[in-house]
Amino acid sequence: MKLETIKKYPYIWAWGKSLGSFDYYIEMQIAKAVAEQAPWDACYKASEGSTCFNKEQPWVCLEHIGNPALRRRLAVRLMGIGIDATKLPYD
Repeated sequence: MKLETIKKYPYIWAWGKSLGSFDYYIEMQIAKAVAEQAPWDACYKASEGSTCFNKEQPWVCLEHIGNPALRRRLAVRLMGIGIDATKLPYD
C-alpha cells in the first residue's frame, strides 16, 4: 500500500493491520473515509447496531479508544513505517 494512501487516514491503516486485514480491505475503508469526510483520526466505521454506533458520527476515532495501551500500539505501528503519530494530522 502506498504511503500517501496511508497518510490520508493513518489510524484506519494501523487499526486494520492490527486486526490482520488485507491491504485491499484497508484501502476500501480509507476510500470510504475520504468519501464520507471522516475525522482525520478515524480508526474504523462502527456497524449500525453495535454498542459504539452513533448515527451522527459513525466513525470511531482515536479519542474514543479507551485503552491507552491500544492507542500506543497504533502509534507505534505508525512510527514503524515512518509516520510520526505526534505530528498528525497531515495536510
